[in-house]
Amino acid sequence: MKNKGFTLIEALIYIGVVSVIFFSVSSFVVWFMDFNGYLKASREVLYSGERIMSLMDYHISEAEGVNYTDSSFDEDPGKLFLTKEGDSVSFYVCSSDLCMKKEDKEHILTSKEVDVTQLIFKKVEADNSLLIEIDLGVEYNDPEERYSGSINLNSGITPRIFYED
Repeated sequence: MKNKGFTLIEALIYIGVVSVIFFSVSSFVVWFMDFNGYLKASREVLYSGERIMSLMDYHISEAEGVNYTDSSFDEDPGKLFLTKEGDSVSFYVCSSDLCMKKEDKEHILTSKEVDVTQLIFKKVEADNSLLIEIDLGVEYNDPEERYSGSINLNSGITPRIFYED
């Protein structure tokens, strides 16, 4: 009578093939999850940087004046105080966040997942016009220090009407 079961060698080969497939798939899943973490960090840094920069661009372009007395140019971190229709808007770094003060209310513009590493305002005056340059550095804040991401953005904006002393 013939036995129709598996031999020991066939069972070991089967276990070996299944093990190789299992470890290959699990390695791919771990790599994919790790890569997804890096993508999340990069997306958050890029989104936060672009959002902050567009908000500052908007307020600077709509400003009627720049308060040079309270603003600090060519310093890191810089401060910028703008005036518009009797109100004031200011941008500055508080802790590692970018803050905006408008109508005596402070607003934090960055998420908890990013830190502002650089904020420099520069004024360029030429031919009876004013240009404000912004250098902004944003970095991903990962408490586990597993993922990293950073971006440096630059922009130049002309206020509607330029400066006040």
